[in-house]
Amino acid sequence: MGRRVHIRFTPDDARDRALLRGEVTATVRPAPMGEVGDDFSVYHLGLQCRITRVSSMTLKDLADGYWKQMGYASPAAVLRHWAELHPRLGGHLQRTVWVHEFVSFVPRKVLIAAQPSTLLRESACLVEKEVRHGQAV
Repeated sequence: MGRRVHIRFTPDDARDRALLRGEVTATVRPAPMGEVGDDFSVYHLGLQCRITRVSSMTLKDLADGYWKQMGYASPAAVLRHWAELHPRLGGHLQRTVWVHEFVSFVPRKVLIAAQPSTLLRESACLVEKEVRHGQAV
């Protein structure tokens, strides 16, 4: 299992909804922020994510190939947002950027809190069964 890394997402209503639906599965950064297997949180949503791929490419290739995966309406929207977030880096289309692809998942604690009766009952049965058979929990 990987380590915990910090990848910050700026709150945005439309993208937040897409993140929660699992439609946003990539983010771009000016440098690599983690490796495959590393986990990060989208704190304002309580969402946990695991990096599945990290690759470098030009800003132009990123905008053309990943705009939907990053939750944008078009390649031009990616470039506009990049320029807003990184005014010192500029929007030079040949700039190398790092794409972090990820899957999101709901932490087990959240699942238990969301459906306590079923999940806790199932967990208690499994723990009881493992203890009875002398297996470690």
